[in-house]
Amino acid sequence: MIRAETDRAVHKFWVGSVRIEGFCNSACLMFTTLPSASLALRLKLGFDEANLNSGFVGNPEITKYLRGGIQKRFVDEWQNIQFTEIHCITTDDFIELDPTTKALPRLKRTAKNTRIRLSNCGMP
Repeated sequence: MIRAETDRAVHKFWVGSVRIEGFCNSACLMFTTLPSASLALRLKLGFDEANLNSGFVGNPEITKYLRGGIQKRFVDEWQNIQFTEIHCITTDDFIELDPTTKALPRLKRTAKNTRIRLSNCGMP
């Protein structure tokens, strides 16, 4: 979690695009609201209770990086899902709940682009 926050702080000022693809669970969700972030069309996003909920670390920390309907659903429902289980949604579902999120089906790879590919959303 703390490492993810450090990575997010670095990427916040990244001049290139940040493409999130594959699977994105738990702490990885904080990257979805980066100014230059875009979600791949086949991305699976997973929500659950943080396995470390102590003080400022855990669900409250992740919540502050979420927006709109995503934040509301996380607070009302998804943060109560055991960390051994994951509730997955698609990029389309995510954008429906947070219309300010960008989705780019294809991103030409250049030296100024970076990728974040984390987790497995309960998939093999």
